[in-house]
Formats: sequence, C-alpha cells, structure tokens
Amino acid sequence: MPLRFQHVLVPLDFTEANADLLTVVFDMASDNRARVTLLHVIEAIGDESDDELDEFYASLEPEARQKLATAAHRFVDAGLAVDQQVLIGRRMPMIVEFAVEREVDLIVIGSPRLDLANPQAGISSVGYQVSMFCQCPVLLLKHDG
Repeated sequence: MPLRFQHVLVPLDFTEANADLLTVVFDMASDNRARVTLLHVIEAIGDESDDELDEFYASLEPEARQKLATAAHRFVDAGLAVDQQVLIGRRMPMIVEFAVEREVDLIVIGSPRLDLANPQAGISSVGYQVSMFCQCPVLLLKHDG
C-alpha cells in the first residue's frame, strides 16, 4: 500500500528553485488530497532580541506573507487546504519544531546538489540539516546551487 501523506510541510526560501518544488508538492497534494503548509522562516540574527531587531523582522514579514500568498494560489484554486506561516528564528530548528508541533507527516524541501569537490558546503545547507534532524519523512529535492 503506498504511503498517503495528509499534511505536507514546504519550507520556502523564495529562490527560483521553489518553482519546481511547488510543482512537485502540488501534484503530490492533489493525488493525496493532502493539506499543505507553506512556511517561510526569517533567519534571526543571533539568539538575542531587542526592539530594533524586532522592528526589522516585522518589516520583513509583509513581503514574506505576500510571497507565500502568491505561492498558495494554485493550491487554493484547486480546492486544496493550504496554510501559510511566517516564523522568525533559526531556520533548521524552527522547521523541525514546527513539523513536530503541527504533526506534519512529510517535509518537502529543496537543497543544492552536492559539489563532489566540496561536499561540506552542500551538507551544511538547511535542507540537508532538516533531513537529518526531522523525525518524519523528508523529500529532499536537489537543485543547482
């Protein structure tokens, strides 16, 4: 019996590689009638917070929300359940925590292909880190850097 994923988490960084990622997720969600959560994590600078940094992060949120809404259109038009979330923090831990808290059963995330001459650079990507630390299945879609 094939796996049926009911809640798919898609962390987006708003790069060109996200277009292919969203196509794969759309097809998968359509086939499974799965709920999709589009997530963007605004990377925090350091671990401390202050009013100036909080104001800076808040200034980035409207654009991130607009980009998520644009990405969500095709899901909405197809009648699929799609949620959009913007978080602020360290990307990898935030994605992993979010997946646990929201009972996600699949994460689809992009990551650059490994350069065999310098594999350390690719392994340190957020996508590879999420794939190592997440407890649920992770579909890692590799793209050109």
